[in-house]
Amino acid sequence: MKQRSTPPAYLRIRWEAEQEAGGTTVVKEASLCKFHRQEIALRFPSARACGHRAESCDFCEERSKKGRSGTPGIRGSGD
Repeated sequence: MKQRSTPPAYLRIRWEAEQEAGGTTVVKEASLCKFHRQEIALRFPSARACGHRAESCDFCEERSKKGRSGTPGIRGSGD
């Protein structure tokens, strides 16, 4: 019997992040896969779902375009 694989869930997430210059706080928002949602949740306790589904993961797409590893836009993760 074949196992049914469920399609990945992409959700819109919002979190507060500190800017490098000046230390000001900015609100970031992205459509993320489960892996990247977990990564953001671990690094940013303010991370919350926006209540919207998405078609793809912004971080996975950006990484594939640039051919780099790590999470885009997050210091210390391959940027």
